[in-house]
Order: sequence, then structure tokens, then C-alpha cells
Amino acid sequence: MPYSFVRQHSALEASIVGEWTLFSPGDRAPNDGTYIEDGVNSYHMGIQNPKKVTLRKGQRFPDTTNHERKWKRMAH
Repeated sequence: MPYSFVRQHSALEASIVGEWTLFSPGDRAPNDGTYIEDGVNSYHMGIQNPKKVTLRKGQRFPDTTNHERKWKRMAH
């Protein structure tokens, strides 16, 4: 499978109900809430000092600590 195909579709990280669960810097927040950085190895090793931000619906996500991280909403 060509890399470009995999790269394009990896951004479509949506849950079953259709709402995205991971967000890139510059995306707009779908809802008010607190969001935390999530990374490629977070399930195996955890993330050291992840950034947390509180955003209102429509605000843009800031840059992450590194290019491999995304934003996800923290549990209530």
C-alpha cells in the first residue's frame, strides 16, 4: 500500500459514532473540554509530562510537544 494512502487515511481517526477522538494542532475543538496530549507509544510507555489545555468549542488546538503527538479529550 503506498505511503500516501496510509498517511491520508490515518488522519481519519474517528470513533464508531462518527466523532473524531484524536486531533492535530490547528484542528478546531468539537466541544468545550480539557484535552491532553496522546502519543504513539502512550499505550506501552506512557507520556512524560503531557500538555493539557482547556478549550471552548471552535477554538484551535495548539502545537503539541512533538510531531508524533495528537490531542484527545480527557475523561470527565
